[in-house]
Amino acid sequence: MNIRPANVNDAAAIAKVHVDSWRTTYQGIVPDDYLISLSYEQHEQLWRQILTNPSRSNFVYLAEEERGPVVGFVSGGPERSGDRVYTGGLDAIYLLVSAQRQGIGRRLAGELVARLMQDGMTALLVWVLAANPARKFYERLGGQVVYERTAVIEGVSLIEVAYGWRDAYKAIEQAGSRQPT
Repeated sequence: MNIRPANVNDAAAIAKVHVDSWRTTYQGIVPDDYLISLSYEQHEQLWRQILTNPSRSNFVYLAEEERGPVVGFVSGGPERSGDRVYTGGLDAIYLLVSAQRQGIGRRLAGELVARLMQDGMTALLVWVLAANPARKFYERLGGQVVYERTAVIEGVSLIEVAYGWRDAYKAIEQAGSRQPT
């Protein structure tokens, strides 16, 4: 498995993982109409914009098989709400079902966290739907629930929780990743 920084040529592959992951992870949680409406083309355009923005401050890494497709990605940067304690944010991490429970998510998270730490973001936050079955992933990395809010998707109110790490080094250790250089 290869973990590397994403570039604009990866936008379509990232979009496929993004849409497919939402459809499998959030089935029965998010309204079906919303999941059906997700578009590879719209997500590809979104990722092209993100990956070509010259002033972007976030980082995107992907996981790809040695001679195969992209199976997952992670994205993050400065925490988007301006939280004073948690300055770094893990904005998205998605893996295809076939790539889950193999340590790939840990490797992706570790790569992102190491990069955020290089920029001084040593306290991290990630928002996740409370009903997301994969939220245990963040707990295994040592994240603690620190906030809760309501999100509305297609008119349905859903609870989101934020996992926080005041010391990103601990998340790195839990992920079994390298320390930042």
